Amino acid sequence: MRAYFFRVIAAAAVYLTMHFAVCLYMPSLITAGYWVREMIVVKRALADTSPSPRIIVLGGSSALFGIDARQVSAETGVFTMNMGLHAAMRMDRLLGIGVEMAYPGDIFVLNLEHVFYGCDEALWTDWQIRNMLAWDRVYFNGLPLRSRMEGIFVAGGPGLSIDLLAGKIGSSLMPQHYVDRSDALEPAAVVFARYRSGKSRTSSFSYSAYNIDDHGDILNNHGTRFKGPGVPATMPGPVCPAIAGILSSFVHELKEKGARAVVTHTPYLLDGAPDPDWQDAEQTFLRDMASIGLEVVDHREELFFPRESFFNTNLHLNEDGRRERTKLFINDLRRLGIGKNAGEMPATGSEPASPLQVK
Repeated sequence: MRAYFFRVIAAAAVYLTMHFAVCLYMPSLITAGYWVREMIVVKRALADTSPSPRIIVLGGSSALFGIDARQVSAETGVFTMNMGLHAAMRMDRLLGIGVEMAYPGDIFVLNLEHVFYGCDEALWTDWQIRNMLAWDRVYFNGLPLRSRMEGIFVAGGPGLSIDLLAGKIGSSLMPQHYVDRSDALEPAAVVFARYRSGKSRTSSFSYSAYNIDDHGDILNNHGTRFKGPGVPATMPGPVCPAIAGILSSFVHELKEKGARAVVTHTPYLLDGAPDPDWQDAEQTFLRDMASIGLEVVDHREELFFPRESFFNTNLHLNEDGRRERTKLFINDLRRLGIGKNAGEMPATGSEPASPLQVK
């Protein structure tokens, strides 16, 4: 019995070691959201070719669908980039993209989904580990070993290494079935040239880097497809302490680069009256944001939208909803003195003097 027990322990140890080694050292074209990688590449290239100071809207897909950056650029006179990506990304990864692309005078508008502010955000998900291993290994390899182990063993589970092996074998034997994935991993210059060529442009809605305009706005989001419930207006409330720490570091890093950040709400789908506790949740959220050093530039009730304004989820606005939400956003910017005809503030300390500074 004892010998059997030790054989089981030894077999488990061998498997866990193999699982960890495969996940850590075997790149593979597994199923993942490769379009997110292409979106990051294309949007960063577009932003890098634009003049500073800039307005950069940073968030998940709610930002991607909810802000018309071209419209903001036209009406404020300040180039605006929609850096909306995916709400399932880890917050530190998303904010890290912002820090990397920041220039003096830039203002980042954090348009983060409600889930980003909760403590669950600090936990790994299956989506995150699969996408990190598929197309974002540079970021993944830079994480502490403990964090990587949590992603591999807790979120990925025992089937992850099997999928990696299957993807490696499949892409070797039938590379034609993996072309879209391998194309997405090509050098940034190649991906951006593909975008500029227009040859991959989609004619209908698609989650694709080739379904955005030169301001990063999603295209072809016409109609109303979503039939489910909305997000409670009581979200977000208190900000998780771990998330507050990540946000505080982001604010500090931007300040070091002469840039700054403000916060906006994401839209709320309402079929009737909101939860009566939403105002208490809002006050708690505003206090937490202020303690972090972030100003919320709009009011939650401004973002209470009817169902006909939504496209395919309770956070994705359609073209009509986006137009109305962007008008509100532009008014919020003007109230703060941002953009065309806004008064400039003299520089104080390390803060740059620019037409984007908030009064």
